[in-house]
Amino acid sequence: MEADSTTAIRSRRLETRRAYRRPRFAPWKVLATSLLALAGLSMVFPFAWTLSSSLQPSETLLQVPPQLIPREPSLDAYRRVMDVTPFARMVVNSVIVTVFVTVLQVLT
Repeated sequence: MEADSTTAIRSRRLETRRAYRRPRFAPWKVLATSLLALAGLSMVFPFAWTLSSSLQPSETLLQVPPQLIPREPSLDAYRRVMDVTPFARMVVNSVIVTVFVTVLQVLT
């Protein structure tokens, strides 16, 4: 009887060791993670560049070397867009179309 309990304890310890084994270093995981991070950055960069360009004065847009982070960020470009375009009317049109399409989709 005592041999059975000793064997059970040993097998339980062995299972515990197997469960908590350190993961092995896998070079392919490092390579895959690096490639995925590079792909993610290549997708985010255009959005960051667009936001950065929108916050810069127009004189600094074509400056060499280009600046990703503007020295003096400004919202003037957004103010000009609001002055030149009927932005409020566009928002109202979008809301009307959205509500109309949603109602039709629910009814069908």
